[in-house]
Amino acid sequence: MLGLEEAEGVSKAEERAVLEGVEKEKRWLFIYISLFLAILALFILITSLIQIEGAPAKREFERLSNELYQEVVKQKREMGIDWLVVENTLAKGVRLTFDKSKMPDSPLFPPARANLNPRYFPYLKEVSRLIQGLALQEFKRRYRKQIDSLASLGFDVLFTVRVEGHTDSVPLAKTAFYRNNMELSTFRAYQVMKALQKNTQLSPSFFSIAGYGSFHPLTDDPTDPKNRRVEVFLLPQLVEKHDE
Repeated sequence: MLGLEEAEGVSKAEERAVLEGVEKEKRWLFIYISLFLAILALFILITSLIQIEGAPAKREFERLSNELYQEVVKQKREMGIDWLVVENTLAKGVRLTFDKSKMPDSPLFPPARANLNPRYFPYLKEVSRLIQGLALQEFKRRYRKQIDSLASLGFDVLFTVRVEGHTDSVPLAKTAFYRNNMELSTFRAYQVMKALQKNTQLSPSFFSIAGYGSFHPLTDDPTDPKNRRVEVFLLPQLVEKHDE
């Protein structure tokens, strides 16, 4: 028979094993939910673009996206944040990324981890301040003309701050905290989203995340470290109205 101390040791070991299993299940549940939401958002976006292609709604949507882009560029210029790259993608809204040549020498995240580098906190606060300056809570009022035009064409507009995580294709070590690059990229996007939400004090309903792992590389070499990045999109989404 096992002695009391041996029995307690076995019990604690079993408890640790159970807790580790629960934690892994939570992480996988998180990644699955995130992936599902990413696919759903992409489906809505593609559906909306197909519906507005060649229609008056397309012109109004592009006008709305261009005005938002111009407002973001103005905010950036007034704030003097030349390290922020602002691009108008139209389909996915206004993309915000860091100019790595003007960033700290250390990366945004340590290798194979999703802990934000504290050296980037001031930069994320400035991005949050830019987003605050857009007064997204009043988005529909400030863009009333375009919103009303789209409404007359059967579309509602929802505004989303979407954070996307990407990695290179180098496999993670078996001892890594995350199981694969998809999971890693999702948790990195989540950490950036949390920082933006905390700093802006916007409702969580404004935010969404997606982790794509190595599936959307910037360069021809999927192992290139340049593919590791987090992108923020300021996205007006068209949602078709349905008669009740």
